[in-house]
Amino acid sequence: MNIVQILDKKNNNIIQFFNTNGESTSISTYQELHALAMAMAGCLKSKYKLCAGDTLGLIAETRKEFVCLFFACQIIGVIPCILPFKLSYGGIDKYIKTIRQMVNSANVDFLVCPEKLLSALTHSTEFASLSIASYENITAFSAERRDSTTTPYQDTNNYPAYIQFTSGTTTHPKPLYISHAAAHANINAILTEGIRVTDKDKAFSWLPFYHDMGFLGFMLAPLAAGISIDYISPSSFARKPSLWLELMSTQKSTITYAPEFAYMLAMLRCRTIQTLDLSNLRIAGIGADMVHWANLKKFAATMAPTGFKFNSFKPSYGLAEATLAVSLTPDNHDPYAIEININGKNEKIVSSGMVLSNFELSIHPCMKAPLIEDVEVGEILLKGPSLATQPTQHPLTNNHVIPTGDIGFLKDNHLFILGRAKDIIIINGQNFSLPAIEWQLKAICSEYSIQIIAISHPNLETELDTLLILATAPLMETKQAISQKIIAEISNSFGIACTIDWIHPSEIARTSSGKLVRAKILEAYHQRTHE
Repeated sequence: MNIVQILDKKNNNIIQFFNTNGESTSISTYQELHALAMAMAGCLKSKYKLCAGDTLGLIAETRKEFVCLFFACQIIGVIPCILPFKLSYGGIDKYIKTIRQMVNSANVDFLVCPEKLLSALTHSTEFASLSIASYENITAFSAERRDSTTTPYQDTNNYPAYIQFTSGTTTHPKPLYISHAAAHANINAILTEGIRVTDKDKAFSWLPFYHDMGFLGFMLAPLAAGISIDYISPSSFARKPSLWLELMSTQKSTITYAPEFAYMLAMLRCRTIQTLDLSNLRIAGIGADMVHWANLKKFAATMAPTGFKFNSFKPSYGLAEATLAVSLTPDNHDPYAIEININGKNEKIVSSGMVLSNFELSIHPCMKAPLIEDVEVGEILLKGPSLATQPTQHPLTNNHVIPTGDIGFLKDNHLFILGRAKDIIIINGQNFSLPAIEWQLKAICSEYSIQIIAISHPNLETELDTLLILATAPLMETKQAISQKIIAEISNSFGIACTIDWIHPSEIARTSSGKLVRAKILEAYHQRTHE
């Protein structure tokens, strides 16, 4: 099945986009989007001379033209490469260099961007040899040829559907080849084993289209299900997190997904809880980071007056290398948590759901895996029909296994994730999770408006890891108080020593989905401290 057939549906469901003020800026039926995609396909062929096998870079702004251009590529066999739209990369110059590195690594032939970026990109020496057009230019030209009768490109399931980048938590983002077969396998598993969509469902998302969860999870999957979808941009969510809840209330949304921090942030910023109605929200999915049982309980209790139900929470696990989803909490299951003992401490950890039936998951012993009674802990290995590969490699079959780089275990048919192998350090023979340390420090420093990053810092004399805590202190006079709290907490809770230093928020490198890039943070710290 070619992925272009997803949009070719004869129903009255809609895709709608809202601005930061909560106003609808665009509303289209599936038929209208399909007609525009067909016209854009004709434009790409006739005006820009693109043909099957070419690679088109799409800077993924949250707008209907991105959706239509993606499908226009599918219609003529052009391979769309999904690129981030995020001007907070550290300024336009740094953003341009990031896009250039991604364009080069994916062998992009042609680039499409929002009009607001066109001048900066076309005048940059980084893109001197690349043809660039804006969404607005293509839309205007396509509007003149609404009678386009472009014949959809036909090919096998292993033909490339699109290129998706990894998050880049440990290295530069890497391009991944996603075949039509891989995309459909993952979409079908999500819709049948996890969300179990019905014709009464309505989705809502603020997730970026350039992230796998926002793209396949909340563009392709809802479209494949044939349900209505409402969107706000990631920047609108950042400016007003509560808008997400407010619009889901008015739109009677039934399905949404986000990292855990988004639920907490929206709850804290929401001043209209008493007027909200979240009783229709049956799937409040969680992905992209660690899940904390206490936070789920807190959100559910706070939002109880809105009709929100605790069992709406559906933690999950996925990664771009698997196209998206690996495990999901089924819609008829409550969130599940168990208490385990790690390094002499009892901790309650939340399941990431059950492994999708078309994956084979195994646990490989790993030195960095903590010892937990009665379970085998190690690196998660995957085999299945929706695994991705590099664009230059042969299209995937389903007979190979990939290491995920994540540490976890299986218990009671549930998958539990303990973190990235790169984020687990060994000090004095004990294993410590850097995200878990950060979480605990943020809790005891909640009175200060700061960011805290825990980093493995090799001691050159002993060649052993030490713990470096970097924090942003808003006021000089708070530094001593913060240091004392952190040192005491690390000593009392973990029995180890740490070094504390201070950084500027601009030194905190993150991926397109908001995850910390510790290697870049440490590199920037070393550059500054050795100047």
